[in-house]
Amino acid sequence: MLAVFQGFGIIGVVILVGYLLARTGALSEENAQGLNNFCFWIATPALLFDTMVKSDLKAVFSAHLTVAVVANLSATLIFVVIARLWLKRSAPELVIGGLAAGYVNSANLGIPIALYVIHDSTAFVPILLFQTILLCPVALSILDQLVLQQQKEPLWKRLIQPLKNPMVVFGFAGLFAALAQWTPPTVIGQPLHLLGQAAVPAGLVGFGHSLFGVNLLQKGVSPRRDVGLAVLLKVVVMPLIAWMFGNFVLNLDPQMLFGVTVFAALPTAVNVYIFATRYNTARYLARDANMISTLLSMPAILLISFLLLPA
Repeated sequence: MLAVFQGFGIIGVVILVGYLLARTGALSEENAQGLNNFCFWIATPALLFDTMVKSDLKAVFSAHLTVAVVANLSATLIFVVIARLWLKRSAPELVIGGLAAGYVNSANLGIPIALYVIHDSTAFVPILLFQTILLCPVALSILDQLVLQQQKEPLWKRLIQPLKNPMVVFGFAGLFAALAQWTPPTVIGQPLHLLGQAAVPAGLVGFGHSLFGVNLLQKGVSPRRDVGLAVLLKVVVMPLIAWMFGNFVLNLDPQMLFGVTVFAALPTAVNVYIFATRYNTARYLARDANMISTLLSMPAILLISFLLLPA
């Protein structure tokens, strides 16, 4: 239990740093945008590659991966259907909202929870790799197409745009390197590792910076119904789907069932806010869903631990 509190505490402190930098004027809005660009173009792609190369891909093909895919896609599709039919949102907004409902914080909280709560050091790997090599590239490629389409770019430019996306390029490069069991030389591996370590803190600082001067769920600014739907799916529906699928379909043992349910209850990843900022789409939805789901996931995970944690 202590590791869960520590994980949330670490995130909260770094977010607070970003907020204080904005409040004191030490980090301007322009500089904060530059920080988000650094995360998108350099730090996060480096982290994806570094994670891929060092991971045992055998751990991907497990029940954790199956449950992660089912729970994630279910929550995402539910949001897309409801937001389209009921809220009449545009396609780019549906992508960001779907990510807010299903894209979990598998690094900041996933790693300590895997080690100290689930007691399985590889439990976070499947969902991390699923999100980085499949969900993230597909979602960003769709956003690339939608943004360029709105800008009336030629068809050939829209077709090759995903190849210019650093998430896609580095994600698949890392996958191919892992499949080939290739270890990059120190002159390549160490700089990428160092840059990748900056992705999470820089993203959290940028997120904290965005909180200054605005109110969560501010009327007329924040899409409250979208945020409420995304948070409900993320904190309640997604772990419920994971538990039901793992229990009634896969017949998982109690320890693994506990693990997959906890991971499904992790909050929306800060990456979603970085993506929303990069494409200037649904930023308030991503920001509010991230913050509120982070606050609510704590009691959700504690409740899951109370109900499912093996004796």
